[in-house]
Amino acid sequence: IGSGNRKMATYILLLLFAGAFSTCEMAIYDVIAEPAEAYELPDLPYQYTELEPNIDEQTLEVHHQGHHRSYTDKMNSALAEWREEEPSNDFARSSILEILRNVEQIPDRWQTAIKNNGGGYVNHILYWATMCPAPEAISSNLKSAIERSFGSFENFKEQFTSTAKSLFGSGYVWL
Repeated sequence: IGSGNRKMATYILLLLFAGAFSTCEMAIYDVIAEPAEAYELPDLPYQYTELEPNIDEQTLEVHHQGHHRSYTDKMNSALAEWREEEPSNDFARSSILEILRNVEQIPDRWQTAIKNNGGGYVNHILYWATMCPAPEAISSNLKSAIERSFGSFENFKEQFTSTAKSLFGSGYVWL
């Protein structure tokens, strides 16, 4: 999102987490905040068929079992190499969320792999948790904040989509 809208994007993120927009399953977030020797691919909080007709079963399964699993495996591999080479580095044993918050502290050798794959891992957890088989309508508070910042919900979607297409990964971004 353009620099003029970063403050509003932060506000919108706070609204999302403050309950202005409900999510399907918040417990899935716990895995990213806890240190782990190796991270597991989390189960989805719904069946692959439950998001139809918006996302079909095959697309959802491929995305979860393929893309998300790949991010998980590559992130775990990079973390394992870093931890093996620097066994006394306590930061290397932090949660993936803490590591990504301080990405500049990751040694150059592993920084891109952990940033891209760890980011993909976390991003997908947020993605799964914010989708629901029976989603609620966008809250009036969130809708008002978006309209104040972007002029309209359509303008927001256009800017968000444009930004998503310019970033590493599979085109999924979140505020």
